[in-house]
Amino acid sequence: MPLVEGQATVGSYGFRSFRIKTGGQKGKFQYVFIGTHNQSDGYRGNSRMESSIFNLKLRYDFDSLTRLSILANYGTSPEADDPGGLTLAQVNENRRQAHPNNLRFLASESVNQGRIGIIFEKRMGKSLIFARVFGTKRDFANYLAFQAAGAGTINRTFAGASWQYQYTQQFGELNYRFRLGTDFETQADTRRRFDNLTGTRGKLTFDQVESFKNIAAYITQELSFRKATLLTGLRSDAIRMKAEDAFLSDGDQSGKRQYSRLNPTLGVSYELSSKVNIYTNLGTSFETPTLSELSNNPSGTGGLNPELTPQRATNYEIGAKTFLSPRVRVDVAFFNINVKDELVPYQITGQPGRVFYRNAGSSRRQGIELSFNTVLTKGLSLFSNYTYSDFKYKTYKTTAGEFDGNILPGIPKHAAQAELRYFRPSGLFAIAQVRHASDLYADDANAVTANGYTNLNLRIGGTFRAGRLGIEPFVGVNNLLNTIYFQNVQINAANGRYFEPAQGRFWFGGAKVNIQKKS
Repeated sequence: MPLVEGQATVGSYGFRSFRIKTGGQKGKFQYVFIGTHNQSDGYRGNSRMESSIFNLKLRYDFDSLTRLSILANYGTSPEADDPGGLTLAQVNENRRQAHPNNLRFLASESVNQGRIGIIFEKRMGKSLIFARVFGTKRDFANYLAFQAAGAGTINRTFAGASWQYQYTQQFGELNYRFRLGTDFETQADTRRRFDNLTGTRGKLTFDQVESFKNIAAYITQELSFRKATLLTGLRSDAIRMKAEDAFLSDGDQSGKRQYSRLNPTLGVSYELSSKVNIYTNLGTSFETPTLSELSNNPSGTGGLNPELTPQRATNYEIGAKTFLSPRVRVDVAFFNINVKDELVPYQITGQPGRVFYRNAGSSRRQGIELSFNTVLTKGLSLFSNYTYSDFKYKTYKTTAGEFDGNILPGIPKHAAQAELRYFRPSGLFAIAQVRHASDLYADDANAVTANGYTNLNLRIGGTFRAGRLGIEPFVGVNNLLNTIYFQNVQINAANGRYFEPAQGRFWFGGAKVNIQKKS
């Protein structure tokens, strides 16, 4: 690890990035510190941003079997302006513009967050004990592109603890692994909304404290005999959500929810040969709406949205991992997920940018994932993956109509990425990346389409050393072909504001400098 490393990058649209990293070890103690600062004027109007992130990792090895780690993180983003979604007519007029309402109401957000975690690991013969505790404090504020209740704050505390015991044993050709664990998580949000008076907070319109608690226990067992492996698992979750309404001028809308769920899993794998391993997995999952999703009630009242229920799914997967040669690896997986009460985002007129959620009756997600990685020649490697997604509603009806058989919005049917990497012993390197996504729908009715795109990104540089000093200059370009596409599509947007245009051709360059320790 370098004694100290610094990196500076500048690029198009006023982009500037600075990063410093240092670390060291003294006896049984190790530390790593990384600090990063990014800022940009933005591709579109009202899209300036600035953020800083600091990470610290401390580790102490009591002995070869016992380890204590402390992870600390602090991030601040005092400015992240929001240009908002555009209609297609506005995109065609000027794709770099911000929506007029976002300019008028000074739409933006800011956040400060600190997090600390402590991890303890102890190995005792064939057993391993893992324990973790963590805490997070997050303060968030935003201004949306409308007046009534268009400014908000969230003050969040999030903490938890987990414990896991693992045991392994071998009986001749039979290998056995056992895991038993528990998780506990608690979150409390103080959520307030105010009128947005062009970037300043007006009168208070919403005030409530929301809490989330989850206690979970799980057990997994893995048996391996010769070429076959069987994995079974069971997880139990007990969840409690509560909202305490402190804005009582419109009545007390306090409420609570309780859920409990068992989710089993089953997996089987078999080694057909030294080059081919096939596997299959079957399991269920359970996803509750988040506190933010529950508190965004389209009725405009407080409490928790009574119409929103958890999403449940049954997942099935079958695949193969193959090594066609020492230089070629190919993985393929077929998956099918049947979902009940899928959580679907939407917006309502008059509150653009605020996302509400509702449940679809049922949906089906089928697809294929394929990866191909190979070493073409000395120093030249190819990494590629492809995903085919056939995601459809089976039963889904709203006041706007029936959408049975429609394709889920926001997900391209075809998505692929390929990266060619070339590294010479002299230190010179070049990386070429191609990304492709097909058209996707922006709404449940499949009436609005966002175009597909193909992106080409290039980066070249070199690493040079002079004693303890190393320098790595680099230059690159993202979206070399200046492809016109959308960075984000707002699903079921209000007033036709679906589209958030992506930036055009983006040039960047910089250098990384490091100083190695004395040998």
